[in-house]
Amino acid sequence: MKKQQGVQTAGIYLLLGENNFEKEEFLRRLILDFSKGKSVSLISIDYSEDQAIHKFIAELRTSSLFTSYKIVLLKNLDKPMTRQERELIVELLGSFYSNEILVVIISSLSPYKFDKTVSTLIEGKGGVVKAFWKISQSELPNYVLNLLSKSGVETSKELVKVLIERNGQNINGIIEDIKYVRGYFSNVDYISAAKFIEVLMEKYGEGSIFDLVNAVIKGDKHRVIMLIRHLIERGEDLFLLGTLLYSQLYKIIRIKRYLEVQTSDEEISKQLEMSVYEVRNLKDLVKYVDNRRAKRLLEFIVEFEIFVRNFNDISKVSGIESYILNNL
Repeated sequence: MKKQQGVQTAGIYLLLGENNFEKEEFLRRLILDFSKGKSVSLISIDYSEDQAIHKFIAELRTSSLFTSYKIVLLKNLDKPMTRQERELIVELLGSFYSNEILVVIISSLSPYKFDKTVSTLIEGKGGVVKAFWKISQSELPNYVLNLLSKSGVETSKELVKVLIERNGQNINGIIEDIKYVRGYFSNVDYISAAKFIEVLMEKYGEGSIFDLVNAVIKGDKHRVIMLIRHLIERGEDLFLLGTLLYSQLYKIIRIKRYLEVQTSDEEISKQLEMSVYEVRNLKDLVKYVDNRRAKRLLEFIVEFEIFVRNFNDISKVSGIESYILNNL
């Protein structure tokens, strides 16, 4: 594999391990380096797709229509390949050479579980096999402190404790929490730990907005009205409620599908990129949402958001209360 000083050229990379955050950061830098000063075509193939290996091989054997440079990603190679797939990959990689294509294979498997024939072949071709290891329990607090610092968040021990209590060693869940709160304060350079925790409580259903969301999903009309009064008294913006309702309902429907095949909380967390804590909270609402109820809630969410946006004086809640009593 040829390399220029500081700039990545063509070659084969195999990125392994469960630490998706660091893996994605590495991939992002890899793509930026390879693309510098070039017009590049990016092709991403998911292993879960039909004929994924055949598509992958076809991309490596064909030129792009618009540029001579190409990046080909084979993502989520997280389970053993069939014998035929392995033979096809080995045959291709054994003879593959290009100065114009960057090949990246991505898997959450460890180097010990990934196909040894393929990883050894890549290393033998001068490629790079790089593992992104799960952070150990003892390393986790300092790792989270560093993530907070990089994200412009006050580095408090209390906040680190809260994030770890909710996510355990699930780095992806911690990252998702940080991104969520960062998005909430998108126009702010620095977030205090207190504000971060306040928004996090709202996300996990421990604040007034999410109390309201849960009450709506449960169909508890009188509690919904009481909470709306409380939110208006606090000066909260009800315009966001429709978006929050839809987001929660969508998550519940997806969790419900995984529970139907007896998937564990940890596996659901990984598949949906949510924290285990959030999965467990939302599981409690699954029993309130059958197919008929989900359809009705979707209709209510759309109608309620239109109603609120067209309401002339939000401080006069009697119209909203009447609407909820008649429609929820």
